[in-house]
Amino acid sequence: MDLVVEALRQASSQDATVLKAAEAKLAEWEVAPGFHFTLFSIFSNQNIEVNVRWLAIVYLKNGVDKYWRSSGKEVPGGLTPEEKQLVRDGLLNSLNEPVEQIASQLSVLTAKIARLDYPREWPQIIPKLVEGTKSNDVFFQYRCYRTLLNVIKILSSKRLPGSRYAFQEMAGEIYSTILDSWNKLSQSFINQHSTLDDRQKSELIGNFLLCLKILRILTVNGFKNPSESADVNHFLKLLYEHIRTFLELRKSTSGSLVETLEKYSINLMKVLHAMLDNYPQYFVDYIEPSLKLCIFYAFTPEGEPYLFEEFLIQNLIMMKNILICNEYVPSKKPVSDTKNAASIAAVKIKQSLFTPETVVTICYKLITQYFLLTSADLQAWDSDPEGYVADMDKQSWKYSLRPCTETLFHAMILEFGSVINPVLVELVNVNHPLAHPDDMNAILRKDAVYSAIGLAAFELYDEINFNDWFTKSLVLELKVKDPNYRIIRRRVAWLIGYWVSVQLSAENRSTLYESMLPLLQPNEDMVVRLTAANTIKLAVDDFGFNADEFLKYLEPLFSLLFQLLKDCQECDSKMQVLSVLSFIAGRVGSAIEPFHDSLVQYLSFLWEESSNYNLLRCAIVSALVRLMQIFASSQNLPWSFFLSVIEFCTNINKDDHVYLLPDGLDLWLAIVQNTSELNDGLLQLFKNMPPLLTEASTEHLKICLLIVQAYVILAPEQFLKVCGEKVVESLMYILTDLKTEGVVMVLRVYEMFLRVNPSLSMQLLTIVQPEIAGERKPALTIVFEGVYHCKETEYMAITMYLSIVSRVLLFSKEVFAEMMNLLSQHVNKSQEETLSIFLDKWLVKVNSVTVCNSLSGHGNRKLNGLALVSLLTSRSNIVLEKFPKIVRVITEILNDIVVRENDELLEIMVGERAESPLLSYESDTDTQHERRCNELASSNPLLKITLHQYFQLQLNELKTQTDPGMYSNLLQSIDSETYRQASEYVQF
Repeated sequence: MDLVVEALRQASSQDATVLKAAEAKLAEWEVAPGFHFTLFSIFSNQNIEVNVRWLAIVYLKNGVDKYWRSSGKEVPGGLTPEEKQLVRDGLLNSLNEPVEQIASQLSVLTAKIARLDYPREWPQIIPKLVEGTKSNDVFFQYRCYRTLLNVIKILSSKRLPGSRYAFQEMAGEIYSTILDSWNKLSQSFINQHSTLDDRQKSELIGNFLLCLKILRILTVNGFKNPSESADVNHFLKLLYEHIRTFLELRKSTSGSLVETLEKYSINLMKVLHAMLDNYPQYFVDYIEPSLKLCIFYAFTPEGEPYLFEEFLIQNLIMMKNILICNEYVPSKKPVSDTKNAASIAAVKIKQSLFTPETVVTICYKLITQYFLLTSADLQAWDSDPEGYVADMDKQSWKYSLRPCTETLFHAMILEFGSVINPVLVELVNVNHPLAHPDDMNAILRKDAVYSAIGLAAFELYDEINFNDWFTKSLVLELKVKDPNYRIIRRRVAWLIGYWVSVQLSAENRSTLYESMLPLLQPNEDMVVRLTAANTIKLAVDDFGFNADEFLKYLEPLFSLLFQLLKDCQECDSKMQVLSVLSFIAGRVGSAIEPFHDSLVQYLSFLWEESSNYNLLRCAIVSALVRLMQIFASSQNLPWSFFLSVIEFCTNINKDDHVYLLPDGLDLWLAIVQNTSELNDGLLQLFKNMPPLLTEASTEHLKICLLIVQAYVILAPEQFLKVCGEKVVESLMYILTDLKTEGVVMVLRVYEMFLRVNPSLSMQLLTIVQPEIAGERKPALTIVFEGVYHCKETEYMAITMYLSIVSRVLLFSKEVFAEMMNLLSQHVNKSQEETLSIFLDKWLVKVNSVTVCNSLSGHGNRKLNGLALVSLLTSRSNIVLEKFPKIVRVITEILNDIVVRENDELLEIMVGERAESPLLSYESDTDTQHERRCNELASSNPLLKITLHQYFQLQLNELKTQTDPGMYSNLLQSIDSETYRQASEYVQF
């Protein structure tokens, strides 16, 4: 034990060398018998220094997940049953641990062990803790409540039916006890509030707060149907009394206790939220008291003095969740009577409480009070404008008041639009005149009203003539340059963005662009500039966007946005503006050419400056992808910069690749597809690809393989000679772990090899690869085994397997024979029997061949037909045995691809196309890759060979190879219908 104590002492050292050596020693001892029990003995000894005891319990806590389930005999480092029992007993005896840091860790450790051992090995843990909560020692009581809470919380997370049943059984046994304790403790606090000192109050409220948290977990997870429990109903009814009582206590309290009372009030509300979320049908009985409580505190003068922000947020969320709850909307489809009755009851309750007068009151209060910018908002605006905009975008409605009020307002608009819409129209009319620049109240009020009109834009389509309002009023407000009017300018720009897709005529688009130009000027307020930039993006993104009309304003808008990008200091702001610029570039294409050089130059500078901001770098790479697509043919692109960015993004040895890889791969693909030759830089860059194929996530496999294909088509011979062997090796390494979809993608690469350079590709695909899964074999054997074993329902895989086999057979019968020999060894059959079975499978599976992305029309089936026809003269007895089946399949293929015009047989034009994926942007020009694909397709040998003529030549050759009697027997083996159909194409 002394050695372990000393190692723990050194592990808490400030000397990094001593610390690392101690950690290594402890890691080595981790699997030693008795190590974890020794840790328990150390932290149980209060004579040892606190930091050593704390570290001992942390190590034991971390070891529970690894070693607690097994005994020391089964897994090195595990505890024996006797040691486990001693630990469990020791934990219960350590509940009065005086050191808070250690007590906290003890509580978590106890819960972790309880999750594994309760109820079988440790049934007494819950009763012991509940018994401890009845102690007269407030300190010991608190320790028991906290440990019980951690145990209850972790047990409630178990989801297996047996564990759920055990938890519900336990909840039924202790619920009334905990409820009674909570009620007594809270009543004691209420009754003695005036006589207790602050320490006693804090201790008491700490205990019944823990009680409340335990009750919340038990209520939500401990009952199959809470409505059947009288205790649960009693508890929920008490919540409303407690909320009112403790809000009153908070109002009359001062000092640090105010924060504690606020925390308790929030937790009371959280119980109601949990019940609404988990048992909405059961909660119907509590809709009325919940709404009454929320409306009283949030929307009446009498309740307002008791409010504090977080409690207000909880009230608003409760109202919003009740309004939007799907369970409270009567179903139009057949449902159980109970469910529909609950929905109907909920609707009636909402209608009775949300009278028109109440709805109007709530609406007015939301807009005229909660929507108003506060002095804190204005201070944040002035001190950090970019941070203010970022915060507005990031704020969550669950935790921030402003977005919370907006979500409630929107829910009410959807539910009570017929009542609220006239109120909004009236507010617009009342606030129509220009506010005096010195009248800050009028400015803030107008800002709040405009905010409401923006949020309700889709619901107000028929109520407000926005085009008229825009041209006659809003544009004028944008021209007022007083500093206070920045609030109005920003809100009007924001409002236009919300309405642009709702009701803005084509005639007013020019006015919109013109009105945004002054708002983007460098001397304008930064918040206004950023808002205007976003409005431009929304206008450009709209369905009614007209690129020709926009081009008149492109030069000034793009210049001002580019300047804004430079002026922004924060990462979030730069990302926002860069997104706008990229989006505009995507919509107008090469029209941004005048700005191309300066933009790329700045992006290069920004890339170097943003080494600590991966999200900004993602935005930069995304912008480069768009620029690459637009200016692919430009000779002035800074290729070295583009390649260095790709190299950085796709290097898996750099931690940043986790964030940058997807965008980096998009850029890589765009570069290869748009270049005209394979230069040294691109070839050197490919060194990043093999690790990506073998080590990166399979979610990136498709685009990686598309990049490989783009390289192959760009410079077939050069690429295959330099990189081909490594690519085949990498693909073989991952092939066994891929699902069918991934296998098909790999097979497309192999097929592409064979299409662009059959001779060199055949060499690569027949090289025996390093041992994988205990075997060493060429890549092609995987293909032949695939035909042999593949299920007929795996259509895409069959298509690719047979396509590759067909190409091999047409190019080299020697390689085909070699692969069949390896296949016979794999299946442990003779070569003749293997060939016979292989051909049978081929002839059956060829009917499953589909039109694949890498081929067009009926090219797949014709390719198989050509390969099968080539076998007829192979002088193989096995092939001759299959002669009638082969003829039938070839005839079926001919029926698919041949048409007769003017007594002439014409094959449907077939061509092969390499897959060319559409990225997340559109291009107004063909890429170099597209042109190369077209050239590859036009040079396709399939176009130059006519299947029925080749069939005829092979039959003629077969006739000369065999004696007349054998040839006659072959013809007689063909069924009459096949013979009749085949005779339309060939002469036997």
